Amino acid sequence: MSITSTIKTILIVGATSGLGEQFARRLHAMGKKVIITGRRAERLSFLKAELGTKIDAYQWDITDLDKVSSRASEITTAHPDTNSIFIMPGFGSILNFLDPSTSTDAKIIAECNTNVTAQMLLTRAFMPHLASVAAKGLPASYLLMGSGMGFVPNGTFPVYVATKAAIHALAVALRQNVSKDKNQNVKNNLSVVEVVAPYVATDFDKEFRNPAGPQPMPLEEFMENAMAQLALMGEDGKPPKEVAVGSAQLRLGLWRNSVGKYMKEVGMEG
Repeated sequence: MSITSTIKTILIVGATSGLGEQFARRLHAMGKKVIITGRRAERLSFLKAELGTKIDAYQWDITDLDKVSSRASEITTAHPDTNSIFIMPGFGSILNFLDPSTSTDAKIIAECNTNVTAQMLLTRAFMPHLASVAAKGLPASYLLMGSGMGFVPNGTFPVYVATKAAIHALAVALRQNVSKDKNQNVKNNLSVVEVVAPYVATDFDKEFRNPAGPQPMPLEEFMENAMAQLALMGEDGKPPKEVAVGSAQLRLGLWRNSVGKYMKEVGMEG
């Protein structure tokens, strides 16, 4: 089975722009029920009006950390048929740790809270719901947005690359958690997938893109590749653990064939 073939209702956290919006549009076009969240109420209203049926929207700032659990519970209670959740939010900043003038403590904290802390809390809030779906013998999936820079860091974005390395480690650890669950249905039916993006043309770098430097992959090209891979089934009959596009495929492959191989050999595969 593939991810896209098993989705009934998907919650996309962070879907008002960029990759999150594009995944929402693509999955909605496939006839899936899509729930979108984001900080910008006007964008949510626009998307809900444009897409029409089988769409719901919630304004949600995930960096309001004290309210993550209650907000997550509110959504899954309202939509108990949610069997797939995709965590999208993330941003990166250029800075140099040798030059304090290039950043502030507040900016670093904000980047870490958005890219890691909030996502850890979201994972704690959502994984039990998905496990309960899987326990009934139904397919469930949890998707995290990774980056090729989480495997091969670029020092221009030192905080961002560290947060994306953390998201990769989280995905691996979650698969280990699932593999050790006492419920065989959970082991068989709950998938954790990391979508690993290369440099893609979104608003991520609109303030500092260098026309003379490496150019991003066109958004449409990325989406075509990512959606095609989400429609694939692995050799074991389950969805692939990672979906990687462009240069991110090479970077992921380096990890899978070294650290990943070692982890499998010592019984810690994830």
